[in-house]
Amino acid sequence: MTGYMDDIKKYYQNIIDTYGFDFVVINDARAALVGNGFAITIGISIDGADISYICKNKLNEFEEYWFDTFIAQVNDDNDYIGLQKPQNIYEKIIFELEITARVLFNHWKNILQGDKTWINQFLLEDDENEAEPVNDIVIKILEPYFNKRNIK
Repeated sequence: MTGYMDDIKKYYQNIIDTYGFDFVVINDARAALVGNGFAITIGISIDGADISYICKNKLNEFEEYWFDTFIAQVNDDNDYIGLQKPQNIYEKIIFELEITARVLFNHWKNILQGDKTWINQFLLEDDENEAEPVNDIVIKILEPYFNKRNIK
C-alpha cells in the first residue's frame, strides 16, 4: 500500500472486521470499504480526509454522497477520548481518519449495515446535499466488488 493506505486501513480495521467490508485501494489517495450494495470511500487531500457513500440508485446507476459533515453532527465527547489536537497536516489527516472511523462505528451502525434510509434525511437537511455522479474509473474499480456480493 502507498500513501495513506496503511493509515486508512489501520483506523478503519475495526469496521472492516466487524461488518465484513472489502478494503479496496482506488488510488494513492482514496480507498473504499465495500459492503453489500454500497461503498464508503475515504479520500486524502491537502485539506484532510473526506468520506463519501456510493450506492446504486433506482436506475441502477452509481451515485455518490459526500457525507462527512452529516455524520459528524452526532459526535460526542467519548469520540474524542485520547485524541490530540493536530499540529500539522499529517496529524490533521490522521485525526480526521480516526474520528470519522469512531463516529461511524459508534453512532452510524445503520449505515455500516447497509441501511439507506439516512439518505432522505441527508438530502432534506441542506439544499447543497445531493447525489453526484461517480467517476468512471471509480466505477470500474468498485463494480466487480458490488457484483461479487450479488448486488444489482
